Amino acid sequence: PPRSSKRINGACVKAASSAFQLAVDVAQGDYDTAIALVQAVYDGVIIALNVRKARDYAKQLVPCVVIGALVGPVGFAACAARALAICVAKQTALRLAAQAALELGIRNADLVLEAAIAGACALLRATVRTCVECEGEPCKGDSDCNSEEYPDPHFRTWNSEYYDFHGACDMIYVRNDLLELHIRTERRGSWSAVSRTALRLGSDTLEVLLGGAYLVNGVEPATPPAVLGGMYPLEVSSGSIFVRLGGGQYIEFRNFFSNIVIRIDAHGSDFLESAGMAGTWSMFGLVGRDRNTTFTDTSLFAEEWEVNATLGDPILFTTPAESMCIEAPEMFTPDPALLAVAEAACADLLE
Repeated sequence: PPRSSKRINGACVKAASSAFQLAVDVAQGDYDTAIALVQAVYDGVIIALNVRKARDYAKQLVPCVVIGALVGPVGFAACAARALAICVAKQTALRLAAQAALELGIRNADLVLEAAIAGACALLRATVRTCVECEGEPCKGDSDCNSEEYPDPHFRTWNSEYYDFHGACDMIYVRNDLLELHIRTERRGSWSAVSRTALRLGSDTLEVLLGGAYLVNGVEPATPPAVLGGMYPLEVSSGSIFVRLGGGQYIEFRNFFSNIVIRIDAHGSDFLESAGMAGTWSMFGLVGRDRNTTFTDTSLFAEEWEVNATLGDPILFTTPAESMCIEAPEMFTPDPALLAVAEAACADLLE
């Protein structure tokens, strides 16, 4: 395989977390099967590896630790493991990453990876992992942009910035003059899942539940209504729900292994003033309600966009939230000596 640049390394680090978590989800918690899944796509990924595909293949179970070990030094394998460690428990992450590294004959892989994982929370927790392609200008009034939320959960903003939030909260995902979309996350051990969404469009509210059920204005309809908000087509199938917004714009909700996945394709003609957990349309970064404050701590960002009736936020869910926002757990406390080793291993790869 070709030698990779820091840009490709950076994309691979960002892909590692979502790739392995998706593998674990697909394997329904069977980590041996998860390893087999990521290795199954290894050959095809390596041949065509580049910055864009490193990101796209993350959705197809890219074995990022394996790729990193091949195209970079042992230190990069450690860095990929650091990203992975955010999503899964320490020992599980160590076993997955160490097995991949040891199979490639990396000397002292277990020690290097142990050091990297020990430093993961201190170095990466609540830190925005920004897309390497986010150069130039943000979305504009004439731009086509999209955003995504996917397990467990990971978020990609309109301007292709990636971050995670593993707490529990009712949050504003998108707010603009056309619509308002709220999401509810619930804890699942050391991670969380989007368990419910609520979309207000015109005079109608569509609430999507886990398992494929949905409510329209608080009632489960016998048959899907043809439109929402008087004019926007609603398409319901066994696997997904589409809301067509016109001009190629849409919102998709999919159930994927105990998580509701969201994809929005949008245009600045309707989404120029958008703000929320999906990002602020015309600005880079995780921007607050005042369109001025920028957050790097994702727990604080989630609290900023928590649904709050005292601030005038509408309550779209038919069932109330169980509590105020619950922060993501601190997965482990890094050992200072191992943290120093991890920082040294990754120093030349972090931009």
